[in-house]
Amino acid sequence: MMQESIGRSLERTEVHRYPIWAMILVPIVALSIQTRLAVSFSNSSGLDLALLVTVYFASNRRNQIVGLMLGAAIGLAQDALGSGPIGVYGIVKTLVGYIASSLGAQIDTSHSVIRAVLVFISYYVHLAIYFVLVRVLLDRPMSFPPWGGIVRAIVNAVVGVILFDLLDRLRIKE
Repeated sequence: MMQESIGRSLERTEVHRYPIWAMILVPIVALSIQTRLAVSFSNSSGLDLALLVTVYFASNRRNQIVGLMLGAAIGLAQDALGSGPIGVYGIVKTLVGYIASSLGAQIDTSHSVIRAVLVFISYYVHLAIYFVLVRVLLDRPMSFPPWGGIVRAIVNAVVGVILFDLLDRLRIKE
């Protein structure tokens, strides 16, 4: 009985490994696509591929340091490509990466429903932290998206589940 619970505990905290090229190339491609979509289609601004990649790698690596560093790198790269102040997305993605990796260490994030809920919640955490930084600390005008961003959160969750399934194929088999 005890060995069965230990086995489940170890199974739940399994750390997935990825080739180094995937950890570098996937965020670059995600940021490139997101930037192109934002330039070409104004309605695509709700889809945050950088957030999805951050949540995916942070929750599957299950290491808060990796989540922090990955979130910071992706966020700062997003800041560099955008027109806003440098560092805002860096801070936001760092915190989201930490939270996602902490949750990934506690729950099994390989199930599609769990992934959808994780992305949905991460979208709102991301939005809330971004709002506080821009509106309160930088004192710039900003409002929440219409309907509280529910449609954008759902779109991110659906795209996240599909993207996560595709990225699972990059795992190093041990």
